[in-house]
Amino acid sequence: MPIRGTDSAPKYDGSTENLIAFIDDFEDLADQAGLQGTDRIRGIIRYVPTSERELWSETPEAKGTDYGAFIKEVKRMYPGCEGDRRYAVADLQTIARNQASKSMYSVKELGDYQRAFLKVARALIDKDRIVKQEFVARRAGGYGPSGCIFCGGTDHYMGRCREKEAYITAGKCKVDTATNKLVLPNGGWIPGRQSDGTLKKCLDRHYANQAVNEALPGKNVRFDGVELESAPRAQVAKATNEATPKLAKAKEVAPVASSSSSTLPDANTANPSAASTSNQYRFSFALEDKGADKRVIERLLDSNIAIPVRELLAVSPEVRKNLRDLTTTKRVTVGSVLVNELVGQPSNDEWLREYDEERLRSSDGKIVADHCASLRCVRATTIGGRILTCVLDQDAEVVVMPKVVWKELGIGLRSDYRPNMESVNTSKDTTLGVVENVPLDFGGGPMYFQVQVTERANFEILLGRPFFKLTACRTFDLPDGEQDILLTDPNTRKELRIPTLPWRKPCPRCTKGMTCVEHSVHKEEGKGF
Repeated sequence: MPIRGTDSAPKYDGSTENLIAFIDDFEDLADQAGLQGTDRIRGIIRYVPTSERELWSETPEAKGTDYGAFIKEVKRMYPGCEGDRRYAVADLQTIARNQASKSMYSVKELGDYQRAFLKVARALIDKDRIVKQEFVARRAGGYGPSGCIFCGGTDHYMGRCREKEAYITAGKCKVDTATNKLVLPNGGWIPGRQSDGTLKKCLDRHYANQAVNEALPGKNVRFDGVELESAPRAQVAKATNEATPKLAKAKEVAPVASSSSSTLPDANTANPSAASTSNQYRFSFALEDKGADKRVIERLLDSNIAIPVRELLAVSPEVRKNLRDLTTTKRVTVGSVLVNELVGQPSNDEWLREYDEERLRSSDGKIVADHCASLRCVRATTIGGRILTCVLDQDAEVVVMPKVVWKELGIGLRSDYRPNMESVNTSKDTTLGVVENVPLDFGGGPMYFQVQVTERANFEILLGRPFFKLTACRTFDLPDGEQDILLTDPNTRKELRIPTLPWRKPCPRCTKGMTCVEHSVHKEEGKGF
């Protein structure tokens, strides 16, 4: 049987409508594998999602050997998964009601609705649950209400709406020739949503808001054909000054060009000639002092805090801004590369100069890569306190150990999972099986891996991509070949940074205790090696 989660494994999302297809896919594979009775029941439960697995496992039939009775009980837990009562008229009503509550803006949305509706409707028609006339009526109910979307009338559509033509004649809107949509006179979209009402209401609301925004003291405003008077400018200014406390009394300042100050535009912004001749204003207060913020920063940095309360109250926002600018890490441009400017860190030139003697250089003096570099490995403690040398390999898709190491550990092997492995030279080999949840402790507590067992290998254990994925492994490489890795335990969330070691293929003579001239190892009489 294929491993759960692989492409060839049967898949189930926990829904009622996909249950029968999942059972059929599993039974085809189970027949090929020759699974019967208890093995067949356990096999299908293994492919069920975690959210449903406990429900399936706790049924009385799951503890027996009758697979047919177990499947019958499973189907009973999912009403409507098969038979004449798979769909009900209420399902059809729900599909049409949900679609009627939202608009269709594309042919794709129309197709999605029709396919969902037809899937249920045809099943009901075949079982004589509804007639064709009812089918047509219910499908039309999903298209939503009909009529004019401009004025809301039900006796015509927007193309023949007289109120729309009146608004166009009055210059309140127009038809965009490129999109054939109704837009504002300046070409912008009409503001509002479908829930705000008709397009007419949206236009009326837009022009009402525009009239209020254009209102200025001392000028009259027309709203819905009625001219409204506003208070004179002098009276408004006087009332404002009287209501403001004397300590922070606002005063009008001459026009400014600074973009950092808040400005109040004059009345009719739609009229450029009027805007260009009017004054602009900004807010000011009696304690304002533009140079006080820099003086406060200098005194904060160079001496103990002894600042007049007047200056502190005047520049407290600017002081915070200057302190933040001085203490925030900034990103600066170096050539075309963005780096973090960190105080106290050596530059790249100083840091790399330490490794110049270890670099390989070409005949013209350029630094080039080495011909080869050794793989890196780490040590891990596993079952029985056995310490294994684990080779790191980002290109391997599995975690592998040889048969001899598996036998020494004395743990169970699942021989029904035997994937084929293909090496870089396209040679293929079949594993002996998988050892599930093997603990490996790298110094911060055990982490658990699914380890494939192969007939022979020149390593104790090979850590492939599953290791890097589980531990969110990050590597830190140096020009001299040294490497550290940072591991995160997915269960405890602890981080562990450990150094790696260069891995070398073990010498067969040394491992067997034989005389080895190359490594100066000699077997002594009665003392092993």
